[in-house]
Amino acid sequence: MPDTELKQLQKQWKSAPHSEAFYPLARAYFDIGLHDAAADVLQQGLRNYPTHAKGLTLLGQIQSQRGDEDEARDTFQKALTADPCCSDPLCGLAELEIATGNYARAENLLNRAESLAQSAWSEKLRLQLERKQAAIPEVEVDLPFVTLTMVELYLKQGMEEKAIAALQQLVAQNSHDNLLRQRLDGLLSARASLLEPRKGNVSNVEARLHAWLRAVEHRKQRR
Repeated sequence: MPDTELKQLQKQWKSAPHSEAFYPLARAYFDIGLHDAAADVLQQGLRNYPTHAKGLTLLGQIQSQRGDEDEARDTFQKALTADPCCSDPLCGLAELEIATGNYARAENLLNRAESLAQSAWSEKLRLQLERKQAAIPEVEVDLPFVTLTMVELYLKQGMEEKAIAALQQLVAQNSHDNLLRQRLDGLLSARASLLEPRKGNVSNVEARLHAWLRAVEHRKQRR
């Protein structure tokens, strides 16, 4: 950005410090890498406009880049509450989920964002998510000492794939336990509902799990 344009934005905000002129200035600072300056302007501007969705989203991005994930999550949620039709806060939340490996949650958030508006940010996240999902290793089927407690722990940590793999092994070890089978079916159904907006994009992992279940059922019928 040319210095003259930046100076003009500074002048506009200085002449009207209680106006929404804070956001274009903060955006300009952010775009040229002056994130601390951008955060200072945003914090001042948001005192007068606490529900400014774009301002909150930009602040959330800065907090995320600083490593303040919890603060960023709260800020993105505030932005989404302020404007439920804005896709950027959803992108911010999806980016946090990708960073922590919660790909199913990231997929759901990104689908919602894309249903509202396509953007360079959402396109970047979509490519990043697809690369991460493609790199997921084969589902573990020989986990040692698998228990239902482990399944619950994986779910609390957002590790749906590991929870499914652990429950898969429990079903194999307890083939007559209908409650375990129902629990596995429930997890698979929940996962499928998260991916429903992207029909036809059934993962290889899920396909293998369904095939495995059919094979187990076939073996049971032959006994």
